[in-house]
Amino acid sequence: MANVRKDITGETFYWLTAIEPAENYKWLFKCVCGNSIVTRSANVKDGHTKSCGCLRHKKSIPKGARPVIDVFNRLRFDYKTINDWALYYGTTPSEIIKRIRETGEVSI
Repeated sequence: MANVRKDITGETFYWLTAIEPAENYKWLFKCVCGNSIVTRSANVKDGHTKSCGCLRHKKSIPKGARPVIDVFNRLRFDYKTINDWALYYGTTPSEIIKRIRETGEVSI
């Protein structure tokens, strides 16, 4: 019985989306940060490979943080609310929202 490769094109696993098959049971995946990698689909499906490596380079990812792409197509980790940021920077939530709209960043 021949092994048949299942088509997973367009499916998303963790932060990777399958783009097209490559050689030897490998697939081309696109990461949420915009980079592409070629790896075995089994590694992605079982959670061994979750990103292109960009998660490794984040110095501190808070527990419970979830990856999101912001309006400028950058990878960030959403774990704080506007009120949390306002308390952190010692300002008001409206100032944080104004800053995000002007610069796309939370930092004051």
